[in-house]
Amino acid sequence: MKKKAFTLIELIISVSIASIIFSLEIKVLAREIRSFSRIREDTVSYSSISEGLNFIHKVLYGNGRVQVNNDTIEIINEKKNKKGCIKLQENALKIEYEDINSNTGRKNSNNICRKIKDFQVRKNGKVLFIKISDKNGRECSRFIPVEN
Repeated sequence: MKKKAFTLIELIISVSIASIIFSLEIKVLAREIRSFSRIREDTVSYSSISEGLNFIHKVLYGNGRVQVNNDTIEIINEKKNKKGCIKLQENALKIEYEDINSNTGRKNSNNICRKIKDFQVRKNGKVLFIKISDKNGRECSRFIPVEN
Protein backbone atom coordinates (compact mmCIF):
# COMPACT_ATOMS: atom_id res chain seq x y z
CA MET A 1 0.00 0.00 0.00
CA LYS A 2 1.44 3.36 -1.07
CA LYS A 3 1.02 6.39 1.17
CA LYS A 4 0.50 9.76 -0.46
CA ALA A 5 2.67 12.21 1.49
CA PHE A 6 5.26 14.89 0.93
CA THR A 7 8.90 14.00 0.94
CA LEU A 8 11.43 15.91 3.00
CA ILE A 9 12.91 17.54 -0.11
CA GLU A 10 9.49 18.83 -1.20
CA LEU A 11 8.89 20.32 2.25
CA ILE A 12 12.32 22.03 2.32
CA ILE A 13 11.76 23.53 -1.14
CA SER A 14 8.28 24.83 -0.26
CA VAL A 15 9.49 26.34 3.04
CA SER A 16 12.43 28.08 1.31
CA ILE A 17 10.14 29.49 -1.42
CA ALA A 18 7.73 30.76 1.24
CA SER A 19 10.56 32.37 3.24
CA ILE A 20 11.86 34.18 0.12
CA ILE A 21 8.37 35.53 -0.58
CA PHE A 22 7.92 36.62 3.04
CA SER A 23 11.31 38.39 3.13
CA LEU A 24 10.38 40.35 -0.03
CA GLU A 25 7.04 41.29 1.49
CA ILE A 26 8.74 42.49 4.69
CA LYS A 27 11.08 44.74 2.67
CA VAL A 28 8.13 46.25 0.79
CA LEU A 29 6.21 46.72 4.03
CA ALA A 30 9.17 48.43 5.72
CA ARG A 31 9.58 50.81 2.76
CA GLU A 32 5.87 51.68 2.84
CA ILE A 33 5.97 52.32 6.59
CA ARG A 34 8.91 54.74 6.15
CA SER A 35 7.08 56.48 3.31
CA PHE A 36 3.90 56.76 5.39
CA SER A 37 5.85 58.21 8.33
CA ARG A 38 7.50 60.83 6.12
CA ILE A 39 4.18 61.81 4.50
CA ARG A 40 2.48 61.97 7.90
CA GLU A 41 5.22 64.22 9.28
CA ASP A 42 4.94 66.55 6.26
CA THR A 43 1.16 66.67 6.58
CA VAL A 44 1.29 67.43 10.31
CA SER A 45 3.89 70.14 9.70
CA TYR A 46 1.86 71.77 6.94
CA SER A 47 -1.31 71.56 9.03
CA SER A 48 0.50 73.15 11.98
CA ILE A 49 1.74 76.03 9.82
CA SER A 50 -1.71 76.53 8.29
CA GLU A 51 -3.34 76.60 11.73
CA GLY A 52 -0.63 79.03 12.88
CA LEU A 53 -1.50 81.37 10.01
CA ASN A 54 -5.19 81.11 10.93
CA PHE A 55 -4.30 82.00 14.53
CA ILE A 56 -2.19 84.98 13.41
CA HIS A 57 -5.06 86.19 11.23
CA LYS A 58 -7.45 85.93 14.18
CA VAL A 59 -5.04 87.79 16.48
CA LEU A 60 -4.41 90.61 13.99
CA TYR A 61 -7.98 91.16 12.86
CA GLY A 62 -9.42 94.16 14.71
CA ASN A 63 -6.90 94.01 17.52
CA GLY A 64 -5.23 97.40 17.23
CA ARG A 65 -2.25 98.91 15.48
CA VAL A 66 0.09 96.57 13.59
CA GLN A 67 3.75 97.29 12.81
CA VAL A 68 6.35 95.12 11.09
CA ASN A 69 10.04 95.32 12.04
CA ASN A 70 12.68 92.76 10.99
CA ASP A 71 10.20 89.92 10.38
CA THR A 72 8.51 90.62 13.70
CA ILE A 73 4.85 91.60 13.93
CA GLU A 74 4.11 94.08 16.71
CA ILE A 75 0.52 94.56 17.85
CA ILE A 76 -0.48 97.48 20.05
CA ASN A 77 -4.01 97.41 21.42
CA GLU A 78 -4.53 100.66 23.30
CA LYS A 79 -8.13 99.81 24.22
CA LYS A 80 -7.05 96.74 26.20
CA ASN A 81 -3.67 98.21 27.22
CA LYS A 82 -1.91 95.23 25.69
CA LYS A 83 1.17 94.98 23.53
CA GLY A 84 2.21 91.86 21.73
CA CYS A 85 4.65 90.58 19.16
CA ILE A 86 4.85 87.55 16.91
CA LYS A 87 8.35 86.37 16.02
CA LEU A 88 10.55 83.40 15.27
CA GLN A 89 12.54 82.26 18.30
CA GLU A 90 14.51 79.02 18.66
CA ASN A 91 12.84 77.33 15.65
CA ALA A 92 9.37 78.11 17.01
CA LEU A 93 6.93 80.82 16.06
CA LYS A 94 5.95 82.55 19.30
CA ILE A 95 3.55 85.22 20.43
CA GLU A 96 4.38 87.35 23.48
CA TYR A 97 1.95 89.58 25.34
CA GLU A 98 2.57 92.21 27.96
CA ASP A 99 0.49 94.82 29.74
CA ILE A 100 1.37 98.35 28.57
CA ASN A 101 0.68 99.98 31.95
CA SER A 102 2.39 97.31 34.02
CA ASN A 103 5.86 98.08 35.31
CA THR A 104 6.66 94.46 36.12
CA GLY A 105 8.04 93.72 32.66
CA ARG A 106 6.36 90.32 32.82
CA LYS A 107 5.59 88.79 29.44
CA ASN A 108 3.35 85.87 28.62
CA SER A 109 4.63 83.73 25.78
CA ASN A 110 2.97 80.94 23.78
CA ASN A 111 4.11 78.82 20.87
CA ILE A 112 2.09 79.19 17.68
CA CYS A 113 3.92 76.41 15.80
CA ARG A 114 7.22 74.55 16.08
CA LYS A 115 9.94 73.22 13.79
CA ILE A 116 9.97 76.46 11.80
CA LYS A 117 12.97 77.33 9.66
CA ASP A 118 11.99 80.77 8.36
CA PHE A 119 9.36 83.43 9.07
CA GLN A 120 9.01 86.39 6.73
CA VAL A 121 6.62 89.31 7.06
CA ARG A 122 6.12 92.22 4.69
CA LYS A 123 3.60 95.03 5.08
CA ASN A 124 2.25 96.96 2.13
CA GLY A 125 -0.39 99.48 3.09
CA LYS A 126 -3.19 97.61 4.82
CA VAL A 127 -2.03 94.12 3.85
CA LEU A 128 0.49 91.80 5.50
CA PHE A 129 2.21 89.10 3.49
CA ILE A 130 3.37 86.26 5.74
CA LYS A 131 5.47 83.31 4.60
CA ILE A 132 6.44 80.47 6.95
CA SER A 133 8.86 77.67 6.02
CA ASP A 134 9.23 74.47 8.00
CA LYS A 135 12.46 72.56 8.63
CA ASN A 136 11.96 70.52 5.43
CA GLY A 137 11.64 73.66 3.30
CA ARG A 138 7.89 73.40 2.78
CA GLU A 139 6.35 76.87 2.58
CA CYS A 140 2.95 78.25 3.41
CA SER A 141 2.01 81.87 2.79
CA ARG A 142 -0.97 84.11 3.25
CA PHE A 143 -2.12 87.68 2.73
CA ILE A 144 -3.79 89.11 5.84
CA PRO A 145 -5.66 92.44 5.82
CA VAL A 146 -4.98 94.81 8.73
CA GLU A 147 -6.82 97.96 9.75
CA ASN A 148 -3.83 100.33 9.60
